Amino acid sequence: MNITFAGKPSNQSLSNFIDRRTKEVMIEVSGQLLLLLSERLTPPPISVKYRKLLDLNRIPFITLPNGEDPGTYGHDTLEWLLENEFHHMLLDVVKFELRVFYLFAQKNKEFFMNKKKKKINVLRLIKYVSTNRDIGNRMKSIVEILDHNISFGCQTAVVERLGRSLNLIKTDMRTLLGGKH
Repeated sequence: MNITFAGKPSNQSLSNFIDRRTKEVMIEVSGQLLLLLSERLTPPPISVKYRKLLDLNRIPFITLPNGEDPGTYGHDTLEWLLENEFHHMLLDVVKFELRVFYLFAQKNKEFFMNKKKKKINVLRLIKYVSTNRDIGNRMKSIVEILDHNISFGCQTAVVERLGRSLNLIKTDMRTLLGGKH
């Protein structure tokens, strides 16, 4: 008895044909799945920018013992943020405020250090900057960017912690800054 399938070459055994065709379908399906996953798992551009700008534990001039001057670090990221998100801010003002923020973080990193993890507790630093009148008034645009960064979580776990983080930062002390903040 001779069994034939549409598309099967006559010189190929049935098991070889099924094996080859199964592999072809699996490769095609897995390629499409990988494409869909990469689209879903790729972080939004703004979260990549925030990481570069505000992940203080990855910024060498803040973490190294003999910190250097921040110079123009983060200015390209600020330009992108102001073009795409914060249209109402002036670039020169925000660049100056970012420098003030970096110098403050650099100078006070030991105060905000998590001793167990040996990393800067960035949330604690943001809370301090956001609620301290002397510091917060010197960098109102950066405080707004910090608030947006915190509220812009892109992972599921971040969403669960969002309410707590905002409550920690948006305290009654925040009203001392005055204005919109």
